Order: sequence, then C-alpha cells, then structure tokens
Amino acid sequence: FGRDEIFLCGPVLGAPQAAIALEYLKASGVREILTFGWAGALREELPLGSLFLPEKALSAEGTSSHYGYHPYPSRELFWWLYHELVAQGLVFEVGTVVSTDALFREDEDFLARFSAAQVVDMETSALFSVGKALGISLASLLLLSDRLVPRYERLKVKDLRKTLAGLLPVFRAFFERKNTL
Repeated sequence: FGRDEIFLCGPVLGAPQAAIALEYLKASGVREILTFGWAGALREELPLGSLFLPEKALSAEGTSSHYGYHPYPSRELFWWLYHELVAQGLVFEVGTVVSTDALFREDEDFLARFSAAQVVDMETSALFSVGKALGISLASLLLLSDRLVPRYERLKVKDLRKTLAGLLPVFRAFFERKNTL
C-alpha cells in the first residue's frame, strides 16, 4: 500500500526482482528504504527466528555487478535501525550475508568460499548495490527462517508470527521517522 511518502511493497524473490523493485521505487521518488527479508543461517549457533542486521553483503548473484558492486548498507539508516532494535529490546546479530541466485546450493565449496558470511539470502547484496547506484538510502533486516548446516531445519509458523509481531514497533518507528524527515 502507499500513503503519501510511505510505501510498502513485496515480496521480492531474488536479486533481479529486487533491482526491478528499486528501479520503480526510485522512479516514483522514493529516497529511503528499509527492507525486510528471510535468510538461512550458515552457523549452527544462530537460532531460527532470530533477527540479523547485515553490515556487509557478499555477492554470489549476477545483478550487483551491473550497478557497481557496493557491499554496504547506508550508514545512517543502518545505525538508526541498529539503535531502534536495541530500543525495542529485540535480540539480533550483526554480520555478513552472502546473496546467491540458487536456492539450497550451499555445498562445502560454497561454505568455504563465503566463510565470512553468517547467513545466506537471495537479495541483500543487490539491494545494497542498486540502492547505492540509484542514490537511495537503504538498510536491511533479515529473519532467520531456516538453517542449512549441519542439517536443514525450518522455522515453525507460530515462531515466525511471534517474531513478526515483535517487529511492528520497529516498522512503525521507521514510518514515523519518515514523516519527520
């Protein structure tokens, strides 16, 4: 839905679709975006249903290079989100995500090549790169919906709902922030 300068869209699946969404949003005059998506944990110690705030995104996808690879979120929005999560009392991890075009292809070679990443998704590296190229302030927040190592596990729907409900104040604060810019 859209209201004045506030707009919600999604979901997007993969880097190309994320880039297309950002291109359209930029053409519509959007200047600041908070994205929320799902990611798979690449570390056993990261609990399912937990939140992950990417401070860097590695690219194993094909879209970022078309925009000039930029692996970082917008600094100001990243720190706003960090402090808002803390203020809301939410537990989260900060770290590196690797974005890929292929679902469930995280084999031993992939894990070794991207060992700096704690989580995997399909959009964040493109979102950071496209956002930077288009002059959009952008930060991302990820929900760990599944774990890929040491064995595959999925988040239960009831746990998903609980985490999402806890995020409503963060999203509300972002929209209220937009009205004060």
